[in-house]
Amino acid sequence: MKRIFLLTMTLFSKLAYAQVLEVNDSEKIVYYAPTPVLAVQLLDLQKDGGVLTLTLDYKGAAIRQQSEDLKLQFPAYVLKAMVVRPAEDQITIAIPEIGISKETILRQAQMGPLLSAQFSLKVAQVQGLKSLLRDRPEDLRIVIPVKAEVFAKTEVEVFETSMDVCSDLKVQTLADFATALATMKKPSKIRYDQTFDIYKQQLIRQCFELPSPVTANSFAELMRTKLKITSSRENLRAAYTENRTRDLELILRPKLKIEMN
Repeated sequence: MKRIFLLTMTLFSKLAYAQVLEVNDSEKIVYYAPTPVLAVQLLDLQKDGGVLTLTLDYKGAAIRQQSEDLKLQFPAYVLKAMVVRPAEDQITIAIPEIGISKETILRQAQMGPLLSAQFSLKVAQVQGLKSLLRDRPEDLRIVIPVKAEVFAKTEVEVFETSMDVCSDLKVQTLADFATALATMKKPSKIRYDQTFDIYKQQLIRQCFELPSPVTANSFAELMRTKLKITSSRENLRAAYTENRTRDLELILRPKLKIEMN
């Protein structure tokens, strides 16, 4: 599929900032998309017209500087640069002011899409483009819709019940509790085995207390230790989570670098 993009030209941005996609405060992670550089080269061949070359690339020095800037903004966070992919693999670049248009394939690189296009210009087109760059450089811009996959911790299943489940186990000793856990059947409201495992872990953490101090001269004696139900009345909650990816849609606005003779 393709989409038309108008190169109806912000000529030069002195600063290129990475786009922050998401800030995960709980895990102290910043997901960001580096901003590429669009090189715009206009070669004036005088009476033979000229050549306009457009090249979209991810320059090492520019990318490193963006990372350093983010480190200053988020000093206590881990930075994760995300790969972005074009929403569509073919675009049409058009500069209506000088009447040119060309279909271009976007190639995928390590960090994001690459673009390379060249236009042969007539004398009048060269002069028109020079005038545009000289008088209205702020009108030059290119935008590319892209997608990025972001990892996020997602709750797959949550099972919650009252603390009455502890007394329902009807255990008195540590051995009773171990047997109850080993023979326990998965509740009908729990779908995933992972949730069931977490549920049993929560039973261990929240249901019972050991006497303090525990005095036992052998493992057998330890297993005969009497347990006491905790006084907590908060519901017992078992949450099965997974790190899953989800697509974020964004617009690439490259830093522009203009060269012309």
